[in-house]
Amino acid sequence: MELSKYRLMKTTLLLIFIGAFFVSGKSQSFTTQDSLMAFKWELYTDAHFENDISVVLSYNSTIETETTVYDDGETEVNNSSYYLSYSIDLQFDTNKIGTSKNGRYLVICRMDKKAVCYKIAALTNQKLILIHVESPNAVTEWIAREKYGS
Repeated sequence: MELSKYRLMKTTLLLIFIGAFFVSGKSQSFTTQDSLMAFKWELYTDAHFENDISVVLSYNSTIETETTVYDDGETEVNNSSYYLSYSIDLQFDTNKIGTSKNGRYLVICRMDKKAVCYKIAALTNQKLILIHVESPNAVTEWIAREKYGS
């Protein structure tokens, strides 16, 4: 009788240990959109911008906000609808806004209603690298700065 209690206790403890291991070992996965929204992204390098301006991108689930601060202190803010896609979209599809949280491509509707499609070459908690799909030499690197909303 004493041996079966011991086995029951041993089995119970083993199951608790295994369950705790799987719960703590489960990695938290972030979507592409979560990663975009987690930071404000400051332009690091880009040949066609001068060094005396600052450009920052921030995202919510449907809008990309591009804030440009010029050396004279003037600020320009542009809000553009966007969506994520696994395919290159050269025509902006308003039905896709906010429908996908993941994708290899960032598709943005600029003020002139023209779609601009970027390949997301890298997206980490430190940097975002975008490649313009129609001009592959147009590569922009963005550095994660402060968390979005702070």
